[in-house]
Amino acid sequence: MKESRTSKAVNAAWEVIVKSMKALGDEDRDAPLAQDLFHILGSVKGATLLANKRGLDPEIVTIAMILHDLGRIPTGVFEGHDIAGTPLVKKIMQRIGDFTQQEIDLVVRLTRTHRQKDQEGDPYEECIRDADVLDIYLSGISGWKRPMEPHRARLEKVAQELGFKIIETKRDRKGSGLRH
Repeated sequence: MKESRTSKAVNAAWEVIVKSMKALGDEDRDAPLAQDLFHILGSVKGATLLANKRGLDPEIVTIAMILHDLGRIPTGVFEGHDIAGTPLVKKIMQRIGDFTQQEIDLVVRLTRTHRQKDQEGDPYEECIRDADVLDIYLSGISGWKRPMEPHRARLEKVAQELGFKIIETKRDRKGSGLRH
């Protein structure tokens, strides 16, 4: 059985993650590696759901979400990981070899622009940004060095689209971010 492109992307991402686990401990990271991994997994699910709902290619969106935070895995640094990850993502996509240049360019662009949540992008960029914000909210990590409030409008739009209500705790109202 031929390995799918998504499986190849997962395996390539896993190689980067395993190397990073050996090279950099949690004490040297902005966030624990496990938190980053759970975020990647959670955002993949949200992105796939949104892609299907919005009529986008779920495979491309899934692959983009698998790779979207790889720029922070080797360094452990949040700031600038979108830009730092761009060459790594391009290299992985080219190494897999099953993608057209247009698909490679799209996934690389989605990785590079996923943090531009204050801007409106094309449907694929919006899907990736929305899934990222959705997972930050659903995982409850919003108050951890990344307050949710700047992305409140984006989260409210996604919540309305998916038919759920944002629930805030007393702690959230004190400024620690939104949690579910």
